[in-house]
Amino acid sequence: MKLTCKILSGVLIPALTLPCLSLSARAAQSTASSSPVLSCTPADDWTALFDRAGTREGWLAADGIYSVALDGNDALSSANPSTKTLFFFSDTILGTANSTGKITRYNGMANHTAAVLEGNLPDKSGIEFYYGAKANMALSGDLNLFSQGQWLFDCFVQDGSLYAIAFSQQDWKPSQIDLIRIPLADDGTPQFNKYKRTRNVTALLKKLENFDYAYGMGVLSNTESAGAPDPDGYIYIYGYRDNFAAFSQKDLIVSRIHEDDFPDFKKLRYWNGSDWVENIEESALILERVSCEVSVTPITVGPYKGKYIAVYTQDVQSDRIMYAIGDSPVGPFDKPVQCYTVPETGDTATGGSGTLYTYNAKAHPHISPAGTLLISYNVNVNGVPMAQNTADYRPRFLSLDLGATEEEIAALKAAADPSNPADPTDPPEGDDTAPPPVSQPSEQPTTPEDSDQASPLIPVLIGAGVLLAAVGVAAGILIGKRRRK
Repeated sequence: MKLTCKILSGVLIPALTLPCLSLSARAAQSTASSSPVLSCTPADDWTALFDRAGTREGWLAADGIYSVALDGNDALSSANPSTKTLFFFSDTILGTANSTGKITRYNGMANHTAAVLEGNLPDKSGIEFYYGAKANMALSGDLNLFSQGQWLFDCFVQDGSLYAIAFSQQDWKPSQIDLIRIPLADDGTPQFNKYKRTRNVTALLKKLENFDYAYGMGVLSNTESAGAPDPDGYIYIYGYRDNFAAFSQKDLIVSRIHEDDFPDFKKLRYWNGSDWVENIEESALILERVSCEVSVTPITVGPYKGKYIAVYTQDVQSDRIMYAIGDSPVGPFDKPVQCYTVPETGDTATGGSGTLYTYNAKAHPHISPAGTLLISYNVNVNGVPMAQNTADYRPRFLSLDLGATEEEIAALKAAADPSNPADPTDPPEGDDTAPPPVSQPSEQPTTPEDSDQASPLIPVLIGAGVLLAAVGVAAGILIGKRRRK
């Protein structure tokens, strides 16, 4: 059992974290077979994309990173040199950092920001960050893109618009979930100044005495327009059941709505383990001890071709990056396996004070290099009100080798960029050998848009196993970090 503390509004709050298994989730997985481990290694080039040391003024560091292709094609390794990728972040430090990453001036902390990357490579010259009300790039006053101080969950593109799921919190628990629609210009650029908000979407949040049912931390658009390999026309929205009696353990649940019905969330249905039902409280637990941000992705290459892979950090905040292989978007999933042990957890912060903790892993399929699945996880610092160095508060990236054949890798490259077909005899990127064999693991432990009225909609979420809180005043700015409970 671990005791973790964070400062919230000047109050030190202890949070016990104990891995407690949900009986129903454990039973659901008790007959599942172990999946072979796929090798996972650091993707340093993608990590470096968000290294903002030397920034004279602007976006310095953040967590909560989600991504989507702005052309709507989110298929594995589908990005090409003309693809525009949208990243959404949650709490974001704005200011100035010197060449070593030391934050020399805090302009404030936004609760959410964004970035757009052009191309399929982690090229710093191709990324632009957005913050301030309606992306006015202000470094004072309202720093949030969508004005309200909310955290952002997953995002997706549907019918020419970018959608983001946003939630408000009280005592680290979701209190309201909104759907935000951002129209896209003809060239795919988000028009942040024209966003519309649907407030209080009730279909994705149910609060009970002992549980929260919260949806929106992961989205799988299983549609033809999204490039799904086996499209059924549904948008799958993942969430978690927050079990207060088990130290706020999060277990994965799933809902769906047909793309023709979106965003009429009266037609959202919840998976009860055998059927799609109207009652959110019947949501079945399909994976246990997940993080409050996850991903589920179709696999189109390698030994798991035709399957689906869920990626998450076990118990929200830990050094354990997990994946589980499923037969469909709702499972059943094989026994989860640990594919990576995060090295930063517990390290002394680069800024000199506090120690690092890590949380909320998830995948970014469309920008994954051919034959791999790109995974991010967040790094943050305990023991200080706010990170003192950009290295202590930004995402890290990993490359999960999917075990694809050379022919499959070549086909992915050719499909993504027909003007530059790959030679089938070329080795995988970053290696001069064939993909390593899969090894056997050891066991691891709706209302109208822009409406302020209630409508049925959105997810919610909060951190998991380890509860932390933090608030600090840096350069005269009150900063609360972090939300995970």
